[in-house]
Formats: sequence, C-alpha cells, structure tokens
Amino acid sequence: MQPAQASPVVPMPHPSYRQLRKNSQDYCRVADVYATCLKAGHDRLALIANPGIRKPKSHEDFLAEYGTAEVENNDSPTNSALLTTWKKPYEYADHGYKNTPVPDEGVLLSWQNGRVMKDGRPVDPFTNADIYFHQYLLVHRRVRGDGPLPRLKRLQRQQARGSDTEDVMFWLRWDRDHADTPVGTFGPASDTYAAFLGSTNGSAAAFLVIQYGDQLGVSKITSIELTKAQDLVFLFG
Repeated sequence: MQPAQASPVVPMPHPSYRQLRKNSQDYCRVADVYATCLKAGHDRLALIANPGIRKPKSHEDFLAEYGTAEVENNDSPTNSALLTTWKKPYEYADHGYKNTPVPDEGVLLSWQNGRVMKDGRPVDPFTNADIYFHQYLLVHRRVRGDGPLPRLKRLQRQQARGSDTEDVMFWLRWDRDHADTPVGTFGPASDTYAAFLGSTNGSAAAFLVIQYGDQLGVSKITSIELTKAQDLVFLFG
C-alpha cells in the first residue's frame, strides 16, 4: 500500500500594487488631485494655444525687486547656479529660486524654487516662470550683451517633488499596477502630459510659453518626460 501523498503547498499570490493601495486612506484624495491636475493641464493647453495679451514682467522690475548671486552647485554642468531672492526684510528669508540657465544651449536647469508665502498665499511679486525668464535673460546679457534671446529648448525640473506632482505619480502607479516610477515621454494628446502640465511643477513651464513665448521663440510644449530620477523635462517647440 502506497503512503498517502501530501498535497502540494500552493503559495498565496502576492497582492498587486493596485490591491495594496486600493484600500489606502489616501486613495480617494489622490484620485481627486489627479482629476484637478488633469483639468488644470487642459486649461493651460488652451491658454498656450491662445495666450491673448501677454503680461510679462520687465527686467528693470526684476533687478529692482530681486537680488541674484552666483552660487556653487556641483550637480550643474557649469558647477554653479543662480540664486535669486526677494529684496525684502529678513522674515521672508526662507525662500529662493536656484537655477542654472544655459542660454547658448537653450536650456534651463531647475534645482529649487520656493516662492515667499504668507498665510498660504504668495506675497513676492514674481512667479516661478517670471524668475526663470529673467535669470535666462540675465545670463544671456552677461555673456552676449543685447540682442534676441536664444530659443528655449528644454526646462528640466530636478526631482520634481511638488505634493500634487507626487499624487499624479501615485495615480499613474496605481493605473499601471506597478510600484516603480512611471518613466516615459508623453505628448499633448496624453492625459499623463496634461496631468503633469496641470501640476505645481508644470505651472512655470506653461507660463513661460504663455507670458514669454514670443521672446523665447516658443509656442508650445512638445513633450513632457518623467525620468527615473523623477525629473520632469519639458521640451519646447
């Protein structure tokens, strides 16, 4: 008589990323944030297509309102960055716009940008897009003098960590059912493109085109790339 065979042990399947996150208390909030960013992105696309009367800030006002210093930045190809701060009392000192414009290459590398906030509202007069433009112009004039600006080709926001940008990435992980960063390049017909454009980290790129497109030689954002390092790269056309 043969001994009874033990039933094989069938391992329990690992829950997928979507199953793990579906019951997260943040799930509904993230879904709402994604929907808000998606709508904002489509609204910004409409403004890019029809900017109307542009309202750029003057370089004279930039120089009057803000101070800009060159600082060491080892991650930059130039080993330096511009740090622009508002010329206001010390209680507003915890802010600044740290970026590396390389106009000869049509590139803006964005490291850290914090607008002055009070009671949850911005109080310094220039937006992130305004600062990007005038830092780009400042470097061009220092190196090349007056004359037309080189066309802006690329804005790269290093390790985009805006809270709503993080929520867009969370949603994309859930949608793809995978825990890895959803790297890729997305075009204007994509909802992913629109959601990133509508996030906090997409605002400055959009308003560079809306407010300064004629000076920068651009009329659209041709694609948005999310890299493995979680950089958001905006390519202009």
